[in-house]
Amino acid sequence: MTSIDSQHVTVHDFRVMGTDARIVLRAPEADAAPFLEEAVRELQELQERLTRFDPSSELEQLNDARTAHVSPVLLELLEAARDYQAQTEGRFNVGLGTKLIAAGYDQTFTQLRTVDDATRSDLHERMLTHGSSDAKASSAPAGAATAAAAASFDIDGDRVLLHGDARIDLGGLAKGWSADRIAQRLRERSGCSVLVSLGGDVGIQVVDGDEPWPISASVGDGGEMTLALAFGGLATSGWDGRMWMRGEASGDDPRDDLSDVAHHVIDPVTGAPAVTDIARITVIGASCVDAEVWAKALMLVGADAAAREATERGITAIIVRADGSCILTGALAPA
Repeated sequence: MTSIDSQHVTVHDFRVMGTDARIVLRAPEADAAPFLEEAVRELQELQERLTRFDPSSELEQLNDARTAHVSPVLLELLEAARDYQAQTEGRFNVGLGTKLIAAGYDQTFTQLRTVDDATRSDLHERMLTHGSSDAKASSAPAGAATAAAAASFDIDGDRVLLHGDARIDLGGLAKGWSADRIAQRLRERSGCSVLVSLGGDVGIQVVDGDEPWPISASVGDGGEMTLALAFGGLATSGWDGRMWMRGEASGDDPRDDLSDVAHHVIDPVTGAPAVTDIARITVIGASCVDAEVWAKALMLVGADAAAREATERGITAIIVRADGSCILTGALAPA
């Protein structure tokens, strides 16, 4: 993901939050080591607090109890989630954990039944047919978007109350927020430029006078683009990299040929894995968490509508359709 060409750069790769992680510090290894150790320890603590795969985590205790006083960390994330849900008109919603479980995501991804190449190729074709912006607009039930925008929890001071059958899944929000948090803290502690990647959600900090970080991003059909980022963050969302088989088709989905394969991007309108012709979308934002939220929100509306909205909002994005074609918006849009 990152191009490292300096002898005074230290790279540390590890696993955390269920994904591959990388921290890069522009400092010799001997100087960087204590800062990296502290950062890894903090990420592990955040994982233990925020995972939904451990019944003893603070998040799962809230999900099970339905109401609880929460820590400052969890409160900050839930307040951010509430604000982002409003900004995206309900498209970004962390209260869909029950729907994720129903889709088969009730264990870590490495434990799920993977999709073979033939099924993956077939799914790309089906997404192109059913997931275009026009197809989505014509099939959306009346009033569904308004219902999807309804809050799934209330906050009163440090007490959180979950609504109905909602379960919180912080997923990408926690990764983006953590990448920003760790990058900023590492810069403050070390005085060096920092890059933090959590499963491709990238937080950037560059000290004055230092070079931007070079980051490679897919532009479809096997191509890549190298971006030079000096601040903010980058996030990629997509169904083509994280999908699984969930048994025989249920017959409940009007698109019977889609119901046997699931992925982790849930559409709040349908409560099911999103049907969209965007295979993956990369967004560059003022922060990693901003990029994460808008990547998810734009993905749900299909490629053409996502490109229009990104342009209207001034969002820089790389939108890769299921057929491998690519649309660039914002600072990357062709002149």
